[in-house]
Amino acid sequence: MKLGRMTRPCATAWAVLLLAVGLSAAPSGAVTLRYKLKTGDKLAYRDQLAMAMDFSAGVGEAEKVQLRIDSRLRETVKAAKDGVYTVDVETTESTTERTPAGGKTVKSDDKSDPERIKIDEQGLVSERKTLGKTPDKNDEEPIDALDVLQHILDRLALPAGDVSPGDT
Repeated sequence: MKLGRMTRPCATAWAVLLLAVGLSAAPSGAVTLRYKLKTGDKLAYRDQLAMAMDFSAGVGEAEKVQLRIDSRLRETVKAAKDGVYTVDVETTESTTERTPAGGKTVKSDDKSDPERIKIDEQGLVSERKTLGKTPDKNDEEPIDALDVLQHILDRLALPAGDVSPGDT
């Protein structure tokens, strides 16, 4: 038997067979996206963020900044009960590039402090606290734009209903 060229009908048959196998492996309908974690689970992931911000601090005071953050995180599920997970989050690597409008890029390799979060099956963060650092009650820090962004991201959740392939 000589291998090499395949006739058009044979190639078409193989393509139809591969397509049928591929479609049978795909979800047949809508699925509900949920976290399914258990105590002791360890997760590692990469978090990348790129954004442009335009701050207006007051009359005539505006600042435009581009920001890129590339982090690697490790999460350990400390408790799982009734669809609520207590998770310790540690940043193992992080690089931040901040570029003000018309300015020079400033790079930083600072890692955020470890945190403990409470998250539900849909990914909604209900609680976030820093581990290993006791805040000084007299030490008032200004509100940071990244803190505001984190608060917004904590409120994003997986869809409540089913999701079908191709939904946007």
